[in-house]
Amino acid sequence: MDFFARAALTSIAMAGTIVAPASALAWGPEGHTVIARVAVTKLSPQATADLQWIISVGVPALNAQMPGGKCQINPSDPWGPVPNFETDHDYHTNLANWPDCWRILTPTTAPWHFDDIPLGESPSGPLNAASEPWCADGCVSTALADNLHKLASGALSPADAAMALAFVVHFVGDMHQPLHTEDNNDRGGNEVKITTGGAGVNASNLHSLWDGPLVAAALGPDLEPATATVTSDDAAAPGGWTAGADTVDGVIQASDAWAEDAHALAQPAYASLSIPVGGAPTSQVHVTADYVQQEKQVVEGQIDRAAVRLGAALNAALAWTPPAS
Repeated sequence: MDFFARAALTSIAMAGTIVAPASALAWGPEGHTVIARVAVTKLSPQATADLQWIISVGVPALNAQMPGGKCQINPSDPWGPVPNFETDHDYHTNLANWPDCWRILTPTTAPWHFDDIPLGESPSGPLNAASEPWCADGCVSTALADNLHKLASGALSPADAAMALAFVVHFVGDMHQPLHTEDNNDRGGNEVKITTGGAGVNASNLHSLWDGPLVAAALGPDLEPATATVTSDDAAAPGGWTAGADTVDGVIQASDAWAEDAHALAQPAYASLSIPVGGAPTSQVHVTADYVQQEKQVVEGQIDRAAVRLGAALNAALAWTPPAS
């Protein structure tokens, strides 16, 4: 898997068109940051205390371990501003996007961000991801489970606790991006070349469209209003979104359904563009304004769900007493 084919995205609004570079990451830095910002408002007092310890003690320890001073997180502002890995070659980041920075330095971790379930399959029940061919090199389902257990142990070094926290925050977001839970022999839509004239967005491939321009179409290009929108949406979130997710093992079990639901949303995302299941990578697929209107609602709903579920996951994992300062 070529990492730089999914390199960082900065969504911008210009002349009424939402633009993405040719390559992108799940939800883009904006989407991951919004999910994290909303999720941390839903934490219990104990989880909040653990989180603050990781930020104040673990983040500086992690920064000190990073080679060449790369991938630095500001512990005074861990959830923003959003990074731009394309222009900032020191790769300054926030906590929610640290795993994307880390995979620039460690490309072998790239498969951890995806469940490349074949598009034509419709899994239900336990995924058993570890035994699936699409998870042979790791996948987001197993990576999330592994890091949830680590984070919940309360026995990690400060730097490792910060790393596990960053992975959990990021992977819950990744798991809700439909094109991160499917593959159609096209690297999750990266090899589906698109045109977007008249659609109000600009992207070169299907994956990058979903990572950034659809997020900006749904929530706007600015972080603060986008966070406010998701916060408002989630005020009325149904309890079923976090059913069973009150323990770490419950979150892991529930996350199979989260990934399966996202995968099911990928199927109409392809079908609406008349892309055949199992077909070869497609070129010059035209994305219409109607497609954008349809799918931006899906994007907003998935970001809403990710924020609520991340809050539940962190409450389950952060239930230990921080070391005395």
